[in-house]
Amino acid sequence: MSDEGKLFIGGLSFETNEDSLAAAFGKYGTIEKVDVIRDKETGRSRGFGFVKYDNAEDAKDALDAMNGKFFCLSNC
Repeated sequence: MSDEGKLFIGGLSFETNEDSLAAAFGKYGTIEKVDVIRDKETGRSRGFGFVKYDNAEDAKDALDAMNGKFFCLSNC
């Protein structure tokens, strides 16, 4: 699998899950895969994840729109 179209998403709240991350980034294109990285012992989010788009241009659009922005993915 290529990393083309894959974005690193940092600064996530510990309550963020794959569904809420996909909902926030899905408006920029078709998402192939969403991963929220979790602590192996507690299962709690480690505060970052990845969004992989089917199309690298969609990833660029999302990056341009969301880079440096604060957004709420859960109970804020």
